[in-house]
Amino acid sequence: MATLKLSSNALLNFFYFILFMPQLALGFSVATPSPWSTEAAIEVLRKGGNATDAMVAASFALNVSQPHSMGIGGGGFYLASKDGKVFFWDHRETAPSSAHEKMFLDEKGEPIPYEPERITGPNPVGIPGTVLGLHEAHQKLGKLAWKTLLEPAIRIAKNGIPISENFEEALKEEWERLSLFPTTSAIFGDREGSYLKAGRVLRQPLLANTLEQIQQKGAKDFYQGNLAKSWTNEAQQLGVKINLDDLKAYKVQKRKPIEFKVFGLTGYTAPPPSASGIMVAAVLRYLEQHYRGRELPSPDSASRVAVTAEAMRYFQKVRNENIADPTTNRLDPQKFLNSPEEKKAWAEIHRNVRKRLDQIETAVTLRNLDAGSTVSQGSFTENGHTAHLSIVDDSGHAVAYTTTIEAWFGSGLAVTGHGFLLNNELSDFNAEPGHPNSAAPGKRPRSNMSPTLLFENQKPVAALGCAGGPRIPTVIVELLENYYLHRMTAREAIAFPRFHYSINDDKLYIEKGFPTSTLQQLKDAGYNVVMGQVGGVAQAVMRRSSKNKWEAAAEPRWDAMAVSWEPIR
Repeated sequence: MATLKLSSNALLNFFYFILFMPQLALGFSVATPSPWSTEAAIEVLRKGGNATDAMVAASFALNVSQPHSMGIGGGGFYLASKDGKVFFWDHRETAPSSAHEKMFLDEKGEPIPYEPERITGPNPVGIPGTVLGLHEAHQKLGKLAWKTLLEPAIRIAKNGIPISENFEEALKEEWERLSLFPTTSAIFGDREGSYLKAGRVLRQPLLANTLEQIQQKGAKDFYQGNLAKSWTNEAQQLGVKINLDDLKAYKVQKRKPIEFKVFGLTGYTAPPPSASGIMVAAVLRYLEQHYRGRELPSPDSASRVAVTAEAMRYFQKVRNENIADPTTNRLDPQKFLNSPEEKKAWAEIHRNVRKRLDQIETAVTLRNLDAGSTVSQGSFTENGHTAHLSIVDDSGHAVAYTTTIEAWFGSGLAVTGHGFLLNNELSDFNAEPGHPNSAAPGKRPRSNMSPTLLFENQKPVAALGCAGGPRIPTVIVELLENYYLHRMTAREAIAFPRFHYSINDDKLYIEKGFPTSTLQQLKDAGYNVVMGQVGGVAQAVMRRSSKNKWEAAAEPRWDAMAVSWEPIR
């Protein structure tokens, strides 16, 4: 069951909303990583806005409440359905004209260490796409005036919000690099030179002023107007190599999402430069065919973990070697699905699964598990990297939106006088030249973001996505596997203990909650098992079929809030 962490003000507003809800005849489902952004969505829906209006408002509000995860200095993927049509806007950051394939090599030609060097400072900053991406989605699908949608974010930025425990943890972890930049430490630090602690109020008047300019003059001003000149000049003073020509040339790309069939449903997810959309679609399709005619194992069994982990391991390799910006992509995900190559992949994955299960079956004995010796301890710390929001309104207009500034607090650079953080998205390029994902001017780095929509008979039944870097596809797959195969409720599915196979270090990370016998059997199968928090911050609105009520599920591992309300006719 998801736990909601709300301020007293948030609770008052929420109960005020419930009190007056019967008069509004609204129906919706909202799941965001923050009560502030959920409240912003509700406010817009109460004013007669639709899911896109609510998403735009929630996104700007989230920039204020979780600036370490996303914001106007970043980018994202916007997936929406309306009136039987599916839309995908790629407003991923692009490399400026100054970029080149050796930009992440040192003087000796060796890759610059990833953390903290490669992700920090001006070098990895890409051209932001969030403002234009949200504006174009609103122009196509929104109902309310653009100015109305920024009101909640501006109000929150001026009035301030209390720092949450998760926010404090992010500041604590990143303060060493954030304190390198006076503009950033002035926003998120105190007079003693330390980071703001939980309970302290964060006010962001400079960000409020910037949002007011975007509110009054529109997205164009951020890219070509006085605002563009102002913030670009300040960024250049910090060493950022983005110029006005780069900003003017930036375009949102309208792409065709990956379409796939699974569980009797039609799914849509992110195409390249997302490298994880293909993983979500391909792994789910493998699971469906693998369990066809087989007894479904317990969701906490070693068999279940091995089957999903081997599929994820296989498609991680496919992703790493082939997926990049569409201009240099080596694999067309849409052509791969339902192809002979997909069937060959299924056969190879099944052989790997059978090998793992055979090792379990032939193990001489099951030893008692000693967590201090037989299973190492570990943790991922990227829960808050990136953000996802899911909203469906009573007309069936569904939106799944994943957005990011890459690492916590992005590059660490806040634009002087404007109050927003700049991304470090270019660090997602491969450092080595000659790879499909090597840097080049105008190119978009490979991403793990994979917002996903599912439909039954052309009616939406799920809108979901996740934050968490390479764990994004893992969490989405397991959430859908839990919900549609193991028949959990949405909240049970999102809260169930997770596991993640990492091809980079050949380890199987697994959360507490699995039986000790499962952990031991996974070791018997040859996995290097590491216990700890897998991470990932998922938000989902789901229903079992188009005839059922919506369930809204917010990530219980984070400061999240989900609300679902059925129409009152």
